[in-house]
Amino acid sequence: MNGMTRTLLSAGPSLALLAIAMPAQQIWVVDPNGTGNFTDLQVAIQTVASGDTLLLRGGGHYTGTYSFQKHLSFVGVPPGRALVNRFQMSAAPGTSLSVVSLDVTRITTEVPTSLEDVHLEQCNVNASHTFLNRCTMGQPNPTHRDEVLLVVGASALVTSSTLYGSSAWVENSRFCGVRVGQAPVQVFDGTVSIADSTLIGTPPQSLFCPSGPATSPGSLAMQIHGTGSTAWIAQSTVTSGSSTLPTIWAGVGTTVYHDTQTQFTPAFTGTPTFLPTTRGDGAQPGSTITCHAQTEPGYPAVLAASLGKHPASMLPTIGGNAWIAPNAFVVLVIGFADGTGQLPATIPVPATAPRGLPITVQAAVAPPGSGLTAATPVVVHVR
Repeated sequence: MNGMTRTLLSAGPSLALLAIAMPAQQIWVVDPNGTGNFTDLQVAIQTVASGDTLLLRGGGHYTGTYSFQKHLSFVGVPPGRALVNRFQMSAAPGTSLSVVSLDVTRITTEVPTSLEDVHLEQCNVNASHTFLNRCTMGQPNPTHRDEVLLVVGASALVTSSTLYGSSAWVENSRFCGVRVGQAPVQVFDGTVSIADSTLIGTPPQSLFCPSGPATSPGSLAMQIHGTGSTAWIAQSTVTSGSSTLPTIWAGVGTTVYHDTQTQFTPAFTGTPTFLPTTRGDGAQPGSTITCHAQTEPGYPAVLAASLGKHPASMLPTIGGNAWIAPNAFVVLVIGFADGTGQLPATIPVPATAPRGLPITVQAAVAPPGSGLTAATPVVVHVR
C-alpha cells in the first residue's frame, strides 16, 4: 500500500524548525504611514538579521521585487491586508521565505518556502520545496494569464487551499490568436501533494477580436509532465473548466495517486490508493499532545513525530516508500498494539515553543512476523 499519513496542528508560521534554531529573533513593524520601525520594505529587508520577522501593517502596497539571502518571515497585521508585488528568491545557503496573511502578486522561489493564509496570483517553485496552507491562488473570474502553481524539478505541499485556472487571452488581435487558459497546477519533473483543497479549471470564455468573436474552451485542473513526476491528492475536489475536457492530463511516466474521497469532475482514473489523513488542533506551548496509531490488536508498530509539515515522499525510509520524509524525526514508541488495536504516545510541547508549533505525527505497522521494514502507514489519531 502506498499512502500518506499527515497531521496538521493549529495554523501559524510554518518554518518551525527554523524558528526554533534561530537565537534571539526580533520582530519589526513596517508601516508606510510611519508608525512602525520602517516605512520602506526594501530597507527593512536589508537591515534586519536572519531569523527576524517583519510585520507588514495592512493597507500598504509594496511595489518592488524583493530578494534576500537569509531566513525571513513576513506577516500581515490588521487593519486590512498588505499587498506585496513580488518575492524573487534565488538558491542560496541559509535562505528561506515564510509569508503569513498577506496578498502577493507573484513568488518565484528556489529556496524552502512556507505560505500561510496568502492570497497569491502565481507561485513558481524551482528545485526546492514549498508548503501552502489556507491559501487562495488566482480568482473565480480570472484575469491572470499563467498557471497559479508551477512546480519545476521541485516539490509542493498544498493543504486547505483553493486554486483557480488562468484567463484566456487574445495574443494577436489582427489574426485573433487565442491563448487558452492554463490549468491551476502544472508540474514538470516534480512532485505535488494536495489535501483538503479545491482545484478549479478555467471555464469556457468568450473573447473579443476585431475580426469577430472567439471562444476559449477552458482549461483542465492539473497537468503533470516528466517521467517520474508524481501527484498525491487526498480529500479534495478537482474540477475541469468544462465537461468536454479531462480533469487531469498525466504525461507518459507520471503517476497520480488519489484516495476514494477525492471528487473529480469529470471522472478521473488515476491510481487509487490509501491516503489516511488526520487533523489535530491545540498544540500550545507547555501542553501535551496525546496520540495513538490505530491498527489491529497485537500488530507491531512504530509511532514517530517530527517538526514541521511534510509531504508524501518516495524516499526509502523506515515506513517504506509511502513514509513521509521528515527533516528530523523522533521515535516516540515502538511496540505492539494493545487489545483495542492502539499504540499510544504523548508529546510534551516545550513551554518555549512557538504558538501553533507544526508537528507531523506518523505511524507505520506491519503484520506479525514480517518486521517493520515491510510496514505501511496507518492513521494517527490526535486529541
